[in-house]
Amino acid sequence: MAIFKAGQPAVEAVVEKGLFAFNVHNIEFLMDEFYSAGTNWTRYLSVLHQKSDTILSQRIEANLNEFVNLMICQADVIYCDADTVLPYLHSSIVHEELKRKLIGKLRGASFDLQAVNNQGVELLLLERGLVRRSADNLVRLISQSDGVLSDQVKRFVNEADRFNFNVVEFHGDQEVREAINSILLSEGVNQRVLRSILFTAKCQCRDFDLIGVAEENMGILIESPYLAMNVHNLNFIRRNYPEFTSYFIGTNPQEYAICLSEGCSPIGGELEQLLSWSGVTEEEKIDCLDCTGAVISLQ
Repeated sequence: MAIFKAGQPAVEAVVEKGLFAFNVHNIEFLMDEFYSAGTNWTRYLSVLHQKSDTILSQRIEANLNEFVNLMICQADVIYCDADTVLPYLHSSIVHEELKRKLIGKLRGASFDLQAVNNQGVELLLLERGLVRRSADNLVRLISQSDGVLSDQVKRFVNEADRFNFNVVEFHGDQEVREAINSILLSEGVNQRVLRSILFTAKCQCRDFDLIGVAEENMGILIESPYLAMNVHNLNFIRRNYPEFTSYFIGTNPQEYAICLSEGCSPIGGELEQLLSWSGVTEEEKIDCLDCTGAVISLQ
């Protein structure tokens, strides 16, 4: 391109006809000529995204593999947002190895996986820490791993401050419950993060049936509104987590009274333990007594 001077009409004609080689010198000359972008390869993707309807941008789009290869070689890092780089990551023209290298150089991008249509790309983004920590992204990652938290997904969970499961746009209650089950069954999950999930979930677990939940996870589950106090869950806790029965009842005294009114009899000194709890109001204790004709010990 050195035979042309900046501003000559012939430059635009050469670009329109695609009569230039894809090399560092030509791309830098054209990016500066068309967009005043100089030789700043780190910002070229953002510039092209903003100028997508121009001749040069369209010519580069038709030769993405060559352009991406040059950019990766020239830029130590690449600054752009997720929307800007996704067309390159979705392109069938760009080789998979180049996509991997491109992802490795990205800075400032945070991806919602709902917008990514390639599972291989998703895994690369997760590996590089470029997936936005949202409830939807977490549910998707767990769903795609057959309900098992891989080391990468567990790191995704544990490095978060919290997750807001009150905002789940792209997954139904059943998928959310299955994801929460997977988290509950995983060892080494950050307790603060688990608490944020269970205390913000919009749906409730009314048919709890998990065996093998770790003690620390079980304690948070019992405290949370996610685990409904009903006859099914009460009986399941009694059979499989008896050490948590009194805690479950003491955390949900009003709901326990409803269970008693539905014919669920107190067992194993449950009422006596409930009556001894200072955290249960006198009114709640009376409600529970009203719902059963069981004889209790006053000593």
